[in-house]
Amino acid sequence: FLDPYLVRRVDSAMQAAQEIRKSPNHANGKNDISRITAENEVERLVAQLIRRMVLAHGSTGQLVAEALGIARQYTFARVEKGARTSKVRGTAMFVEMWLTLFASTLKLAKHKEVEVKEMPKAPTSPAPQMCGMFLCLFLGDDHSFDHEHDSLQASIKEIMNLIGSKMRIVLDLKSRRVPPRVWSRLIDNFRTRGLEIEGVGSFDISELRDISRFGSIPISQIIFFHSAGDLQRACHSGKIRRGDTVFFNAGSLLAERKSILSVTEIACCASPTASDMPREFPTSYNIQPFAQPKNLKQMLPPLRSKSESSRLEDYQRYFDLKIGVYVQEFSISSSALDILSIFINENHRLYQLGMAWGGVNGKTVDGINGDGYWNQRYVGHDWDARIGPTDKVMLKHNKHDVEELVLDESCGLGTVVGP
Repeated sequence: FLDPYLVRRVDSAMQAAQEIRKSPNHANGKNDISRITAENEVERLVAQLIRRMVLAHGSTGQLVAEALGIARQYTFARVEKGARTSKVRGTAMFVEMWLTLFASTLKLAKHKEVEVKEMPKAPTSPAPQMCGMFLCLFLGDDHSFDHEHDSLQASIKEIMNLIGSKMRIVLDLKSRRVPPRVWSRLIDNFRTRGLEIEGVGSFDISELRDISRFGSIPISQIIFFHSAGDLQRACHSGKIRRGDTVFFNAGSLLAERKSILSVTEIACCASPTASDMPREFPTSYNIQPFAQPKNLKQMLPPLRSKSESSRLEDYQRYFDLKIGVYVQEFSISSSALDILSIFINENHRLYQLGMAWGGVNGKTVDGINGDGYWNQRYVGHDWDARIGPTDKVMLKHNKHDVEELVLDESCGLGTVVGP
C-alpha cells in the first residue's frame, strides 16, 4: 500500500522535472541546475514514499475501497494504523521493519541464536533524503547520501550476505490508480539499493501493462485472478496475451466431494472419459475435471472438438500461459492443502509456476477448516466447460445483473468478441 498523498507529490514532481527537460533551455544547458534540483526532489519524495510503504494483505473493505477509488487516504490510514499498533505487527508492517525482521529471521535459522536487532521506528513524517537512481550518480560527491547509514540498504545487504545471492521479490500491488511512472520510479529506486524486483503483480491488467512501459529495465507482469473461471473470461475479453504469467486461487480447482455422478457432470452433455473422472483423495474434496491435464491421446489434436468439455490446459496451450496458483493460507485446512500440493506437484507441466506458499507450516493451519478460497468465492466466476479458447463468445448480463459467458453459435470459431 502506498500513501496517496505522497503518490500525488511524487507525480507532480516528476511532471515538473519532465517540463524542465522539455524546455528550450535544456538543449543548450542553461537550466542544468534547475534540472538537477528537480530530479533530486523526485528522488527525495520517492524515498519518503518507500519509507511509508506498508506491506499488508488488506481487509475486504480496504481492497474494495481501493478498487473503487474511494476514500483512498482514509483506507491507507487504516492500513497504516495496523502497522503502528499491532503488537506483533502481523496484520501490516512498514517495508523497512519487514526487511529488518526478515534479516533477523534468516540469521536465527542459520545460527540458531541471534541477538534481536532493534526494529526501525515507524515513520511519522516524511523521511530525510535517501538514495535513489539519480542520486547514485553522485556517489563520492560530498552531497550524496551515505549508504552505510541507510537501515533499509543495510538490511538488504545483510540479507544478501546470508542467502549468498541477490534478494529477489515480487510486488503485489494493493494500491490502485497509482500513476504507472510512479510505480516504475519506485521500482528503480529499490533496484539501486540492491533489491531485485523480479516482477509486479496486480488484479488490474491495464495497470500492469502501463508500468512495464515506464520502467528503465523490463519487468515481468504477473496477472492475478480470483478463480480459474476469471482467467477464462479474461481470455475471451481480449485482456490476455500470449505468453502471459497468471496466478489464481487454487481453491477454485476444488469441489466438495458428493457423488461420482455429480462431480463428473459436464455442461455440454459430452460423454465423460476416464480422464474426466476426478482425482480421488481420502478427504472431502476432489479436483474438478477442468483442472486436470489431458492424457497423451487427448493432446494429439491441437484443440478440443466441440463435443468435449474445455479444460484449463486448452487455454494454457492456446495462449502459451505460465500458470501458478495461490491460496488464502489462514483459511485452508491441512487436508485441502495436501490435495492441492500433491496435485500441483504431480502436474507441473501445466502448473509451471507451482503453488505460492508463504511458509506457514502444518502445525499453524492444523484445525483450520476451508479450501483456501475464502471470500474470493463470492467474486470469482466458475469455469464454463461449454466454452473453449477459440470459441467466439459475448459477455452478457443476466437478470441479476451478473455477467455471463454466452457462446455465439452464429459466429463459429476463431475471433474473440470483447465485453
